[in-house]
Amino acid sequence: MIGTIEMASSTLYRYANINVDALKTNLGGSAAATVEATLAFIRAFIDSMPTGKQNTFAARTLLRQ
Repeated sequence: MIGTIEMASSTLYRYANINVDALKTNLGGSAAATVEATLAFIRAFIDSMPTGKQNTFAARTLLRQ
C-alpha cells in the first residue's frame, strides 16, 4: 500500500572507548579535569540516541530529571 511503513524492531548497539591517558595529557595533566571530562562524556553518551523516526515509532530516550 502507498503510505505504509513497516515496523522494524531493531536493536541498537553502541560503544565508545576513552583513552584516559591521552585525555589527561591533552588536558594539561590535570586528573580532576580528566575525571570531569570523562563523566561528562559518559552522561552525554547515555542520554543521547539517534533521532530517526521519533514521531513515527515513538522512539524516545528517557531523560533524567
